[in-house]
Amino acid sequence: MNAPGSSTSDPVIGAFGALRRALDETASPMKRRILRDAVRDALDRNAVNLSLEHGRIVANTWTVTGQIYRGTHFLIERLRHRDLGSEHALKRIVPDHARDPLFRGLLLREAANHLQVRHPTVLFAQALLRLDDGSPALLMDYRPGVSLAVLLRETPLTLQRIHNLIVRLCKALTAIHGVGMIHGDLAPSNILLPEGRLGGAVVCDFGLSCAIGEAIDGFDSLGTPGFVAPEAVSPGAPRDARVDIFGLGAVLRACLDALPLDARGTYLLQLVERLCAEDPAARPTSARAVQAWLETTSHDEK
Repeated sequence: MNAPGSSTSDPVIGAFGALRRALDETASPMKRRILRDAVRDALDRNAVNLSLEHGRIVANTWTVTGQIYRGTHFLIERLRHRDLGSEHALKRIVPDHARDPLFRGLLLREAANHLQVRHPTVLFAQALLRLDDGSPALLMDYRPGVSLAVLLRETPLTLQRIHNLIVRLCKALTAIHGVGMIHGDLAPSNILLPEGRLGGAVVCDFGLSCAIGEAIDGFDSLGTPGFVAPEAVSPGAPRDARVDIFGLGAVLRACLDALPLDARGTYLLQLVERLCAEDPAARPTSARAVQAWLETTSHDEK
């Protein structure tokens, strides 16, 4: 009878030895790490087959399991923690630009700004990482869902739901402005609805954020067309919270535009005019003031 623990006493032990030898014979250290992690992941998930799709390891802690978004300069990947199994999102520079100091600087600034804001109405940023090539990457919560832009293309909102959404966005802007930052690109595409829930909306993408009063220009002056305050288009002009107030009004206008003309709510149309005033001095001075007006004024049209 074979002794307990001998390679012939259990076929699993023998198979493990063969697997270990096969892994050790893999020439590339990176591929060896990916294969080992794929085996562990498959066993943890009780998977029938071993998949090497994606599989890149980040900071020896997370495995890339998919791609959420890819743009011209940045992409967002879905990660799984190798030990905890928790899911996360990672924003990084696309490989072709990973060594470009301009894009490294932009992502570093975005991370520094985003990490300052801690509020339920803002997507949670967890940490700034350095990847194997030295480029920065921003680790965030993974919140499956759709953007407000997608929802508006599919489903018109009631006035009450629009009202509640704007109140929630006011809270997000108050939190952002409270740490001395402006978001700089408040638009439906940068408002995430986890699991499609409007009531859980969170503001994301701080790629164009900056300090209140900061003057930025060049690449930084871009934004979502139709949602950029007039003064933010001028290179070198200092920005303040009223840039985001304009964006808030433009988001409100986009919500109302999906409704029939006779169902848009007079008080909300009037609010759009105030928030999107050409002259910044004619806009409300803070998101808190907008929220207070919405919460204390009687609106029969809701």
